[in-house]
Amino acid sequence: MIKVFAFLIISLISSLSVIAQDTRIEQDNVPLKIQAKFFGKYKDITDVSWKKTQEGQFKAHFYTKNREISVYYDKSGRMMQVENVSKKAVLTDEVSNHINERFPGNKILEFKKVTRFYVQGTTGPQHYFEILLKEGKKKSSVFFDGEMNLMQADNVFNLAVN
Repeated sequence: MIKVFAFLIISLISSLSVIAQDTRIEQDNVPLKIQAKFFGKYKDITDVSWKKTQEGQFKAHFYTKNREISVYYDKSGRMMQVENVSKKAVLTDEVSNHINERFPGNKILEFKKVTRFYVQGTTGPQHYFEILLKEGKKKSSVFFDGEMNLMQADNVFNLAVN
């Protein structure tokens, strides 16, 4: 379990460094098998931007309802990760209260649910949450596992992909 969380931390750090180096591409430059899988799952999405990551993954980015979503595919068309970002307003009271109890005096700016597929040593998708907090002028991110247990940041980034 610790290895899974460690991988998530490494993946998130990698994602953050890759995000800064993503290259915007036109949809025509996205392999047809990836487009077919994306539009097969997200049938109602018409406004999507595409990027290619430094690792060669394809990232589809779009907005729907009160959410910002990024979906990552490997070169073969396998969905690798989904990031689902929402503002505090769409969080349940239970989640908001849980975070406010652990971090009093902080304002929740953003809530990101990350689902990673194909994590080594697991049989199904792994979920973790990144919450962007603000206290005064200081912003910080905290991480929780799928059960909303606080995680050490270095544990999230030490997980390996199958």
